[in-house]
Amino acid sequence: GPAPGRDRSAGGRARMRWRLGLQTRVTAAFALGALGLALLLSLLTYTLSSTYLLRQREASALRQAFVNARFVQAGLRTTSPDVAELLGDLDTPATSESLVERHGERFASNPVEVGHDDLPAALRARVQSGTATRQRFRLGGSPRLAVGLPLPAVGVTYYEVFSLAELDRTLRVLTGSLAAGAAVTVLLGVA
Repeated sequence: GPAPGRDRSAGGRARMRWRLGLQTRVTAAFALGALGLALLLSLLTYTLSSTYLLRQREASALRQAFVNARFVQAGLRTTSPDVAELLGDLDTPATSESLVERHGERFASNPVEVGHDDLPAALRARVQSGTATRQRFRLGGSPRLAVGLPLPAVGVTYYEVFSLAELDRTLRVLTGSLAAGAAVTVLLGVA
């Protein structure tokens, strides 16, 4: 009597341990799968979103820089142009700054946050060689986009520097949101 009862009880515990082990393994596999899927979707969403937002910002900056460069070029074709006044008359967003180099003289819109020497050397070299160029760089920890345009008809190089700080903040918020979404997805998967 007592021995067979103990055997059934021990066998029941063994089956219970095996069953819990299987449930734990299935739950862990599901959680890892949910984590992998959440990370993949988050990475894909971030990559597509950041690429799209950056391209949109660069396209907008290029349009603005070309419009302003044409305005400066037209103004410099007049008799006795005042470069500083031309730069002051530009319709630029508060987050951008215009710079002009003419016959060794340098002019900038106000307030001056970025000087010619702050621009990347590679950008300045390409513009000086006659190639319109754009380049992202960091200045004082802040992301910027510089657009350089040669204006050979008036002997000027024109630069416009745009702050990308707002875009940077947006991407940081997106990263946090995606990380939170991935964490919630994994927790729901485990549950």
